[in-house]
Amino acid sequence: MILPDDFITIGVVQKPRGLKGELKILPTTDHPERFSQVERLFLVSPEGERLRAVVAGVRYGQGSVFLRLKNYETPESVARFRGWEIRIPRSEALPLQEDEFYIFDLIGLDVWTTGGECIGTVADVQVFAGNQLLCVNSPEKKEYLIPFVREFVKEVLLQEGRIVIEPIEGLLD
Repeated sequence: MILPDDFITIGVVQKPRGLKGELKILPTTDHPERFSQVERLFLVSPEGERLRAVVAGVRYGQGSVFLRLKNYETPESVARFRGWEIRIPRSEALPLQEDEFYIFDLIGLDVWTTGGECIGTVADVQVFAGNQLLCVNSPEKKEYLIPFVREFVKEVLLQEGRIVIEPIEGLLD
């Protein structure tokens, strides 16, 4: 049995499109072309309802993915999927290069300094035009924004559940 943590989200349904039950998808993956490689997927509602679906067709345009599902061939049949996430089993995730990490793997990791001080836990990762910031919440309810670059991030130890950083003066003020 596949547990909920064994899934990754690769897109969010924006709205139905056209007369044949097509869905407009906002990709949440760096590789939207991966939708062409997916044969089956799970739709997950904001309330947690899950539905397995088979992909009938994929096309791309205007920064979006347009997806058709087998047995859903009218706008009315797919209207309820607005806002639902598109998920696939984690085992189908694309392989990463060395020193690359999935954002969902970083969230929840403890952040330690090279001096041995735990400053908090990664709550989110913000992505801005090729730059990423770790949003770290401290036990004292402070939020730190740590650039996810080699200059600051010295080690990512997924198995140990932690990230080691070398803070510069003022970074943790």
